[in-house]
Amino acid sequence: MSTHANQIATLSIYQFDQHKFWAFKQMRLGYGQLQGTSGLQFHKIMGTGAGNGFSIYPNFGQYAILCVWDDEESASAYFQNHPYQRFYRERAKTRQSYVLRPVHGHGQWDGVEPFQYQKPLDLPSQWAVVTRATISASRLLEFWKHVPSVSRSIENQPGLQLSVGIGEWPLIQQATFSVWQSLDAMKAYAYQSKLHKEAITKTRDRAWYREEMFARFQVLNTIG
Repeated sequence: MSTHANQIATLSIYQFDQHKFWAFKQMRLGYGQLQGTSGLQFHKIMGTGAGNGFSIYPNFGQYAILCVWDDEESASAYFQNHPYQRFYRERAKTRQSYVLRPVHGHGQWDGVEPFQYQKPLDLPSQWAVVTRATISASRLLEFWKHVPSVSRSIENQPGLQLSVGIGEWPLIQQATFSVWQSLDAMKAYAYQSKLHKEAITKTRDRAWYREEMFARFQVLNTIG
């Protein structure tokens, strides 16, 4: 999608005690507020699930904003100066933002490839993964029948710092975001977890998804 060698992404998770209905409406209304932001290539404003992965039950007190930027300077300017970001932050109880360097992945999100993958930097860091899928309409019932086992595959994994389900549309468009203490911890789950491997096999054999994407990131920074 991009020719920028310094592309980064940011994923912010906001918690709300009040203003929950306002935050819910932003999944539709917020896009216009971010259109034309300097350096912004791609963005999604999403709800979250009540569990740690794909979930049929929404969490109306938590929302996520994913942005893809030309470079870290563009992201910093957004967090420091953009009126919508300040407006959103003032209404939230808490915000945790992750500054992410895309390093590996495949697939598309709404027909585009949002990330340009780069070599990881030689520094100790956390790592993160985004998996996203549009579920085939003919496979919805079968997919959601198997969701508990899919979500259980990540529970109590060594090195797991965070796992949250995110998505644009309930039931149909779903994603997960996870943060890991190290690359080794992430790989151990990806390649050694029996439940995780079984979930991937089911996904492929039963053609649950009509569009899917996987992306791995190096965590460069966190903003509280």
